[in-house]
Amino acid sequence: MKKIFILITISFLSLTGIASAQWFGEVRGIFPFDSDGSFDFGTVNSGEPKTAEDDHFGLGAGYKFENNFSVSLTYEKNDTERSLKPATEPATNYDYITDSLEIETYMMELAYNHLVNDKFSVIGLVGLGRSKHSIESEFLKFRVEGLNDRVSDNSRYGDDTETSTRIGLGGEYKTNEQISVVGMFTRTDYGTSQSYLTANGNKSWGQEIEEDQFILGLRYNF
Repeated sequence: MKKIFILITISFLSLTGIASAQWFGEVRGIFPFDSDGSFDFGTVNSGEPKTAEDDHFGLGAGYKFENNFSVSLTYEKNDTERSLKPATEPATNYDYITDSLEIETYMMELAYNHLVNDKFSVIGLVGLGRSKHSIESEFLKFRVEGLNDRVSDNSRYGDDTETSTRIGLGGEYKTNEQISVVGMFTRTDYGTSQSYLTANGNKSWGQEIEEDQFILGLRYNF
């Protein structure tokens, strides 16, 4: 997957004609402040699922054209905990079901910088990528109503890869010719993630993972 995105990036650059513009590298912190998404019922029935996201980091490399457009390839890895409280499936009621989800994403981002002055520009951004979803712990954690906490007897459903999208708005401030600081508010959809098998041996649920994020990046312009 990584090779495919690199190939697309190189092809895009060759078609647009590389002139005397700038390559750049970026290190970014990603800080989720809200998460939601549609709930794809499997055997489990519940209200709206909850997620608890961790702050995470990303790396990117890209090219800025003379017309103020830029294209970049980014990589990020993030963790989130999903839970349903309460939940039911045939013949079983749960006080909760929870698992830890790891998402690894490669994304191509297309951005436009609207120059305000020599130091500051406003950025609009869209992104398209692929996200690999994996469950970190070996078994699903749950508690059947009225009983003790347990883990499932069956191991996870497995890894799956989903299309991811991003849209964002922010700004870039140049501290000098090489270094700039980028701040963005983004909405990222990592696709629908599946879950573990339940105590009954069935696939439990799928949830679309959508995050509202603040991204703070440090960019080096070559």
